[in-house]
Amino acid sequence: DADIRLAYFASLAARGDLIVVGLYTFLWTSRFAIDNGMTIEEGYARGATIVPIIASTVLVTSPIFGFIIDRIGRIYGIMIAFTLASIGYTAMGFVDDPMSNSVIPIAIVLGMGEGAAIISSTALIGKRAPVAIRGTVFGAFAMCGAIGQLIAGGVGGFLFDYIYTGPYLLMGFLNFTVILLAIYTWYIKKIVRYKMASVVITGSTKGVGRGLANEFARLGHNVVISSRSEDDIVKATKEMNKKSKGIVIGQLCDISDKRQIEALWELAKSEFGQVDYWINNAGYASGQNPVHKVPESLIS
Repeated sequence: DADIRLAYFASLAARGDLIVVGLYTFLWTSRFAIDNGMTIEEGYARGATIVPIIASTVLVTSPIFGFIIDRIGRIYGIMIAFTLASIGYTAMGFVDDPMSNSVIPIAIVLGMGEGAAIISSTALIGKRAPVAIRGTVFGAFAMCGAIGQLIAGGVGGFLFDYIYTGPYLLMGFLNFTVILLAIYTWYIKKIVRYKMASVVITGSTKGVGRGLANEFARLGHNVVISSRSEDDIVKATKEMNKKSKGIVIGQLCDISDKRQIEALWELAKSEFGQVDYWINNAGYASGQNPVHKVPESLIS
């Protein structure tokens, strides 16, 4: 899954960001102070100013970004978050004097990016992790974060020996690669949406509905299946995605509940951009009125 791959790499960069701020900021300011005839206490004092500014910015802006990402979508959220992070870390990497007040606005931008990167990567994996293997997917997500911390600590330390801001430049580069991967993921999904139809089929984990879903997916169309059984959905999507050219996703839906039907529609729109075909395979007979004259009470 392209979204899960993106979330893994985003986790690697986001967790590496934390290590750089926590580990190298105080080391940088203390070494700079000693090199310029100041005391190590003055260096630590400066670090004790920069780090809280970054942490406070994360604290204030993270809930705001979480609110925004729920409205613009996960992929766009990744793009914005890692753009901020890339700008913040790269700009910090070009700071010559951490004692200068010019470092303060850079620290604020860096903090915004750091918090947004964590929120956006976690939101993406939370949405895309399949129910049947959610624990495994989240475990791999955490493992990628640990790898990012090892890279930030190991490679960052090597770079620090040559240039004090080397770890920040490293994370600026890693955050930028996440932006590129997010753009690529968005582009691929856009191409798929353009070429293939988006089909929603109710009652489609068994019988005729399953047969329709299988055929649409085999032809390369993107299919949203539904059922009142979560186990049936998990099993069907897993089996169909192994042999289909399109993307198959599923969601619980009881057609007697109008809100669940609306949620199914919104899922298809959010994942595939639009709904081209809606097939009502699940249903029950109630009278012989024309469809446009059926009272809403019988629908909801």
